[in-house]
Amino acid sequence: MKTKRKNIKLVLFMTIFAFFSCIFALPYTTIALKVPAGLEMSQTRLLVLMMINLTVGSFLASLIGLYLGPKVGLKADILRNWVYKDTGAKFNRQTVLFSAVLGAIVTFFVLLIDKFIFLPMVPEIAELPTVGNVNFLIGLSTVFQGGYTEEVLMRFGGVTLIVWLLSIIFKKKPAWIYVTAIFLIAIYFGIGHIGAFGPDPSAMLVFRTIVLNAMLGVATGFLYWKKGLEYAMIAHIMADIIIHSFFG
Repeated sequence: MKTKRKNIKLVLFMTIFAFFSCIFALPYTTIALKVPAGLEMSQTRLLVLMMINLTVGSFLASLIGLYLGPKVGLKADILRNWVYKDTGAKFNRQTVLFSAVLGAIVTFFVLLIDKFIFLPMVPEIAELPTVGNVNFLIGLSTVFQGGYTEEVLMRFGGVTLIVWLLSIIFKKKPAWIYVTAIFLIAIYFGIGHIGAFGPDPSAMLVFRTIVLNAMLGVATGFLYWKKGLEYAMIAHIMADIIIHSFFG
C-alpha cells in the first residue's frame, strides 16, 4: 500500500469539492446568511468572503489531515482510494447505515432537547430570526457544505491536529487524547455558530448553542476516529437533511 505517495492531488480534489459545495449551497445560504447589523457590506460580498474562507480552510485542513492523520491512525481511506486507487477501501453498507442512523438519532435528540429543555429556559429562542419554510430542495442544497466541508475543517483538520500535537507532547497515543480532541473541536464547532445571534447573545443562548451543536460534533468525531472521515460525513449529511430540509 503506497501510503507515502504525495498527497497534493487529493488535497486539490478535496479543496475543489469544498468550493463546489459552497456553490451548491447558494440557494440556501443566500436566504440564511444575513449581513450583521452595523456592518457596511453587501450580502454578495459576505457570501464571497464566506466561500473563500471555507475553501482556503478546507485546503489547509486537507493538508493537515492527509499528512498528519496517518501518523496518529486517523484516515480518509475511501476518498484516497477514489483518487489514487491505492487503499482498496470501499464503503461498508452496515457502517453507512449505522452512520446515517446515528446522525438521525443525534439530530432528533438535539431537536427534542431544544424544544423541551432550552426553549422554556430561553424564551428568546422563539424570537430568533429563522430561514423560514424553505423548499425541500433548497434545504437539501446545503448538505454538502455542512456535511462535507465542515467535517473536513473540524474533524479532518481540527481533531487530527490536536491529536497529533498531544501525541507529540505525551510521546504516545492513548485513547484519552482522541476523546479530548473530539470534545474540544465539538465545543469549538458549537462556538462557531454563536455569531448567527448578533453581537450580544445571552449567556444561556450561548450555552444552548454550544451544547446542541457539540452533540453532533462529538458523534461525528467518534465516527472519524473509529471508522474514518467518510462515515462522519454521512452522519453530518443526514443531520443537515433533517434540520435544513424538514425543519427549515
